[in-house]
Amino acid sequence: MTERGGGTGVSEPRTAEGGPAARAETRVCIVIAGVGGQGVITAARLLARAAHAEGVRVVAGQMHGMSQRGGSVVATVVVGGASSIVPVGTADVLLATEPSEALRALGQLRRGGLAIVSTRPSVPPSLRAGRTAYPDGGEILRALAAQAGAVVAFDGAALALEAGSPQVLNVVMLGALAGSGRAPVATASLLTAIEATGRGAVVAVNRRAFELGRAQAARGG
Repeated sequence: MTERGGGTGVSEPRTAEGGPAARAETRVCIVIAGVGGQGVITAARLLARAAHAEGVRVVAGQMHGMSQRGGSVVATVVVGGASSIVPVGTADVLLATEPSEALRALGQLRRGGLAIVSTRPSVPPSLRAGRTAYPDGGEILRALAAQAGAVVAFDGAALALEAGSPQVLNVVMLGALAGSGRAPVATASLLTAIEATGRGAVVAVNRRAFELGRAQAARGG
């Protein structure tokens, strides 16, 4: 599932008179990082919709980057908060679809937070042209481990292909978030939000991707 750019399109939950009843809220900040074409914005939108369906206050936004293929993209989801702004060093979870983008966004993660990262590189044009060296994979993981309390690292792109499409990497990563036990929404709510975006075979591929990611994270990456 890929994004087409723009905002998340997720509004605040309605009041009890006109929508889902609100429940007790704990503020959880999630930063999602990757490159254009990997569905970063869509992942943020789906997570926010799942929280909205549960009657929880949620705000999602895009920190920087463009959703064009190959460009850096960072989105935020703040559950139980009034602003999508995540100050440096305060994110509870860093969810990254690409390892160098995980490293780029690492400063947003609070010490002791959770980092979930797909380890397969998607080398941007600037690096392919030889203007900058791509960071070493081992160094990336060591940097993540030095900041995070836990790191779940695995080849999400391989799981997306196993599910049936390279375009469901973002769904794999959302499944991993659910499997980590640190998602701010119920697994059923997140899966319902994902399944509502497709029909027929697309639903089956998305469900498979979600379950593969969830199982991977449950095993510890």
